[in-house]
Amino acid sequence: MRKFTISIVPFSIALFTLISPSHAMDICEMKRSQQEQAQCYQYAIKGGQLRMDKNYKRIGDSSNVSQREKQRINTEHDQWADNTNKRCRDNACVYESLSRRNSEIGKFMRTHGLTPM
Repeated sequence: MRKFTISIVPFSIALFTLISPSHAMDICEMKRSQQEQAQCYQYAIKGGQLRMDKNYKRIGDSSNVSQREKQRINTEHDQWADNTNKRCRDNACVYESLSRRNSEIGKFMRTHGLTPM
């Protein structure tokens, strides 16, 4: 049983990078216990972080984005992280904030001819 649980975790994280934030929140809210909800949001957060990291890498590697814009993205990220850390007290809040940030990054990428993850 343990091997199955270990192998399902990466699949769950990958799944959360592909589904919409509202669906992920619905899935997590349907869990029976607070512990299950917290674990669900942890997986969703890890998936969102993976998505964010890959999108930042695409931006950093792109010649379509100026150095000035790349620096602005980094500064905005630091501000977003500080605000999220100050404001959020639970995983649901962190996931919601992360989802909004990923959406902003996706819009930025599309305006620069990049395909977000």
